[in-house]
Amino acid sequence: IYPGCSMFTRLSATLKLFSLKARNGWIDKSFTELLELLKEMLPEDNKLPNHNYEAKNILCPMGLEHKKIHACPNDCVLYTNDFATLKVCSTCGLPRFKKKTDGSSGEEEIEGPPTKVLWYFPIYLGLKNCLQKTSHGIKMVENVTIFFDIQLILRNGRGLMKHFQNFVQSQET
Repeated sequence: IYPGCSMFTRLSATLKLFSLKARNGWIDKSFTELLELLKEMLPEDNKLPNHNYEAKNILCPMGLEHKKIHACPNDCVLYTNDFATLKVCSTCGLPRFKKKTDGSSGEEEIEGPPTKVLWYFPIYLGLKNCLQKTSHGIKMVENVTIFFDIQLILRNGRGLMKHFQNFVQSQET
């Protein structure tokens, strides 16, 4: 992110900061303020983004679409399709939303943010374009399409690579 920094690249620093934003439910304005403060704290020639919008463009340079899906904290249910209207997990009974009290009425609880949100990135189109240039050709592309049409909800990129590598190895045999 600045000359001499070997721990972070522009992408890795932005990804870690964006991960903090998502985990802690920061709004765009507070995230932009944090980026501006960090930009001032780092050496002048740093490459850290100035605003939330710029950070999003670093992570998704080609406008990668994503979908936020509410989930049970125990990973029992994804609140989508038939389960989109549920307020409580049908498997374990945990609430979908955090409860917070309304300051004006004392003890009255109101619906807060979801307890867990997963981000779904339909990445198979990019992989299809990549794999069309490989020696496996169309057969591999068709299999990747089938594989990625299944809703993959992964907690980190290493999980995706592990699943993808296992899939590729199974197709080569």
